Amino acid sequence: MSSASLVRLLAKQSDELSKDIDSFSDRAFELQRLAKALQERSGRETVEKATQVETTAVGAPSYQLDRAKRLAPFAFSALDRKVNWRKIRAINVDRVERDTDVRSVLELYGELAYANLDKESVYDLSEANLLKLVRCLQMLVQYQQFQIEQGLATIQILKEDQVATVGLLRMLPHVDVSEVEEHLIRLQKDFYRVADADMDAMFAQVRTEERTGARDTVGVNVDQTKATLDLTQFGIDPNGGPDGKAGAERPSAARRGGSVTLAPGGQQQGSGAPGAGPPGPQAPVSLKGLPPGIGQW
Repeated sequence: MSSASLVRLLAKQSDELSKDIDSFSDRAFELQRLAKALQERSGRETVEKATQVETTAVGAPSYQLDRAKRLAPFAFSALDRKVNWRKIRAINVDRVERDTDVRSVLELYGELAYANLDKESVYDLSEANLLKLVRCLQMLVQYQQFQIEQGLATIQILKEDQVATVGLLRMLPHVDVSEVEEHLIRLQKDFYRVADADMDAMFAQVRTEERTGARDTVGVNVDQTKATLDLTQFGIDPNGGPDGKAGAERPSAARRGGSVTLAPGGQQQGSGAPGAGPPGPQAPVSLKGLPPGIGQW
């Protein structure tokens, strides 16, 4: 196995082990909090009446219960509602049963459970209406039975989870995490030992690339400076000549075929016809009136 693969494997194992330790710590903290809450509630009985709230959507009562509180003893409610027979006649019981349309049945919950049939008219209490009413009540009772079974199953699951929680709480005093810490330290040492060589090679490569880039940048500047100095040495202005063209040559009187004479004031006086042919050999320069040795260029 290569060193890079070993480094990746060690890093992955170290990351997974750290996540497991964090998860275990969080779970232990949560278990301690639950144990404290259960201990506070175990010594007293709390009974609170359920608050029945009729929902505007389906008309079914929902119970707002605090967690770890018991329901109050059951009591029948008063029958004080009137049946909406138009809604009863409009519902298709066969379709509701076939499609398991629970919502349509729950919309009739308030009228079916709390209706006062004694005050209904004889015309509405026909055999067809009563038969449909009974079938709706049967479906509603089946759905309520299903809800009760689901609630009992949930309670059983919660009891099993509580037993498992108590078992984990009893294991907490006997948990030894020293081996985990030693394993993490050993993994860290192995990781550093394997990664040192690769890190040194990487830093060396970075330094080499930095030097190469700096050398290339400086080399371009040096080449430009040398080109500028060479043009100036040969009498070519790199910034532009009299005609506006870059690098235009500045012709001298000597290269145009004339002669150059230095006046007593130090100024050059040249002669020659402009527009002459290609420059020939440079004409001799007259240095009359100057001290000896000045003309040795």
